[in-house]
Amino acid sequence: MYLKGGEGKDIDARIETLVNLENLTITHTSLKTLPPDLGKLRKLQHLHLVSNRLASLPPAIGDLLNLVTLDIRFNALVGLPEEIVRLPNLTTLDCSHNAIMALPDTLGTLNSLEHLDLSFNALLALPESVTRLSRLTKLNVSKNQLQLLPAATGNLTQLMVLRLNDNLLEVLPDSFGELVSLRRLELSINRLETLPESFGNLPGLMQALIGGIQQRQ
Repeated sequence: MYLKGGEGKDIDARIETLVNLENLTITHTSLKTLPPDLGKLRKLQHLHLVSNRLASLPPAIGDLLNLVTLDIRFNALVGLPEEIVRLPNLTTLDCSHNAIMALPDTLGTLNSLEHLDLSFNALLALPESVTRLSRLTKLNVSKNQLQLLPAATGNLTQLMVLRLNDNLLEVLPDSFGELVSLRRLELSINRLETLPESFGNLPGLMQALIGGIQQRQ
């Protein structure tokens, strides 16, 4: 089901008749909130809420147990509800282009997550639990305000693409060299002065963008 523009305003009234829905796209509307009955869409697998005015997600998002894709790009979100970690089948989470300042501490319990995009937000740090996302292959946290990465970042042994550009990183964790599956790394425009010795232990690395280092103020 695809709703755009003014059509999105009618979603509250339609929820009761959409219980068999598997795909829902609401885009380019003035929608600021989602109906609390959203959790009744138990068969929903793909939810795309791109380019709206959402300031928050309802706790009922955690009831969408069959959800595989959640795309909430280009909204006004400042955080994610704790209930989002109850989505056992979620493989793709795109929260880019919002104003998110912090993430749930338990984000690492999203055991099926493979693609996580948090770029263009206002994150100061990532929760340590992110390092428990054992199936993660793509992580994009570019265009934030990160100063440090979790010490156990090297636990992400399935990670193939890591985008860290345009942050405030001054050092990388010693465990960085344990990212044995890493193929592409973007580190440009940070405050790095040195790389950890373990950086040389990345046998599969094919592309590394490290230039454009920020100068300290």
